[in-house]
Amino acid sequence: MKRLKILPLSLRGKKRYVKVVCRELLPQNFEISVSNSFKKLFGMLGFSFAKIKIVYKKEREIIFKCSHEYVPYLIVAICIASFGTKTFPKIRGISGSIKKLKAK
Repeated sequence: MKRLKILPLSLRGKKRYVKVVCRELLPQNFEISVSNSFKKLFGMLGFSFAKIKIVYKKEREIIFKCSHEYVPYLIVAICIASFGTKTFPKIRGISGSIKKLKAK
């Protein structure tokens, strides 16, 4: 069986990591409400181009991974997802690597 070739780094899409921190516990299903608000605002096509994924999750912090062009759209979706809740999440940082972002 023939193995598939790995895509070179120069052809892969650029990505960014966004760290979200709350003073209190993050609301239940916060990541689902972020993805739903992103789909409502920018549509399913925008959601697929953004390539949003959850990389790291704790009680008070969460790290999202997305395409570098869609970082402002993700920040808007995070703000709208937390609109009805009592806690307001804070964007702690945006970085190209997880190692630098966890240090913040």
